[in-house]
Amino acid sequence: MDDEELRRLEQEEFFVGYFPMSGPQKRFAWGAVAVAVILVLGAGAAAAWFQRSPGEDLEPYRTSVELDGLLVAAPYPMLRTREPGGEARHVLLVTGSKFVWHPPAERLGHGVRLRGNLIERGGSRMLEVFGHDAADVEGLDALAAVTAEPVGEVTLVGEIVDSKCYLGRMRPGGGRTHRACAQLCVSGGIPPVLVTRGPAGETHYLLASEAGGSVADDVLPFVAEPVRVRGSLERLGSDLRILRIDPTDIERL
Repeated sequence: MDDEELRRLEQEEFFVGYFPMSGPQKRFAWGAVAVAVILVLGAGAAAAWFQRSPGEDLEPYRTSVELDGLLVAAPYPMLRTREPGGEARHVLLVTGSKFVWHPPAERLGHGVRLRGNLIERGGSRMLEVFGHDAADVEGLDALAAVTAEPVGEVTLVGEIVDSKCYLGRMRPGGGRTHRACAQLCVSGGIPPVLVTRGPAGETHYLLASEAGGSVADDVLPFVAEPVRVRGSLERLGSDLRILRIDPTDIERL
């Protein structure tokens, strides 16, 4: 090594861990830290910006709720309740897992008090049932007299979801990434719902057979996919839209 190379090495700064850093090394280190912090914060902000919304119109999940009403079985197990204004509303009934709740036959058509966890979204309600008792319900005869009002034949485009996860048990509870979970819920009898989206927001349609029964098994292949559905629309009470369909008419988009 010649003298000129030795002088160059003596003048060149390099880092030794147990020596204090020189001015240029400190400036470089702080600059690198600042750039790393900015990149991390920017990546976090971008991830939050592009993350899918957990869902519009979701209400807080409420535990240990008691509801009184009339227990009905079709098209799915439901509790029909009366609002302070007199209108009838419905609460879909499920278990704490991926199954519909099957009410005791002797309770059907009678007043009951149900205990459980309440799930709500966009005016639709569901209860995870953990207990039940007989109850004296005011206006029980009027609740029993509520019947579906025909609206007419419609063709709708949307997504078939499992109502339990979509109403708030999972957030978000729809889309292709949720397909496997949704199919498990629907195969357990959880009521399938068609969700349509428009400028005014979402609309939920409870899917039933043309005879007014469950179509859970029949719609399994179409869950979490964009579909076109034709059927006969009914209104039940103040809150429930029931779409009676022939599952063979469902069209993938």
